[in-house]
Amino acid sequence: MVTHSSDSTTTSTAALSGVAYAGMFLFGMVMALLGAVLPVLSQHVSLGLADVGTLFLVMNGAMLATGLVLGLAIDRFGIKAPVTIGAGFVACGLFVMSVAGSMRDLFLAVALLGFGAGALNGSTNTLVADLHQDPRRKTAALNALGVFFGVGALVLPFSLGALISDARLGGVLLGAATLSVAVGLIAVAVRFPPPKQAQQSRTTSGTIESIQQLGREPLILALAWLLFFQSGNEFVLGGYFTTFLTRDLAVRIDRASYVLAMYWAALMAARVVLSRATLHLSASRAPPSAIARAPSSASCSPSPSPAAS
Repeated sequence: MVTHSSDSTTTSTAALSGVAYAGMFLFGMVMALLGAVLPVLSQHVSLGLADVGTLFLVMNGAMLATGLVLGLAIDRFGIKAPVTIGAGFVACGLFVMSVAGSMRDLFLAVALLGFGAGALNGSTNTLVADLHQDPRRKTAALNALGVFFGVGALVLPFSLGALISDARLGGVLLGAATLSVAVGLIAVAVRFPPPKQAQQSRTTSGTIESIQQLGREPLILALAWLLFFQSGNEFVLGGYFTTFLTRDLAVRIDRASYVLAMYWAALMAARVVLSRATLHLSASRAPPSAIARAPSSASCSPSPSPAAS
């Protein structure tokens, strides 16, 4: 009986980890989406740099709004609902973008993508963290989750670079939407842990108080600011990279897509190395190693635009 229970637990953990990795794959795909498709979309919809910035603002605003309520929703309803609904929102956003003919359509598409991506990001990270009790293995598992983010971010620009001459953008986006639907259906079929509020009596006010207490911790604030700059640099560079290459350096769209794929591949490689190294680093050495990587993003600042000179 003990062996059977252990095997069942292992199978359940593997299935849940698979769902988390698939959800993070979708999140990575969404994060790389605008940077990959904007040069192609600009051929069908009139897009200025100000419009591009507004699209990023809408998407990030939707992700932020989702993040503000996601923790309470997970405590009350569990992780299954955010994963399933998030995948559905991403599928809807990709479909709307595939048929978009105006800026209004694009605003709707990126809002749906932002809500879905925010739900997937928070819920998959929470799920993986809950599956591992050992701190070092939990950290390594979360870094491995980041690898799937990198794979998702890599797939879309690489696909566009390879298929842009043979397939329309709409076909690539519809294929990605179909994949999102498949992830949502898999999440429906897998059994998730019950909501935390079903296991312990936790009120909304108690949850808010715990969040406020965390917000007063200096280490939490320092790591939050580090993540603020790291995520901002990662997203902005990935988003504007192809636009800079195609508009200012006159690089072909397919080649710009390959360069963007190389950018995400480098991030993925760094996460693979970090995932392995974390198992051998003590907790006290991990933050300095992260801080040491921060200046690398500053070295990626764009060169002066020929058009501006």
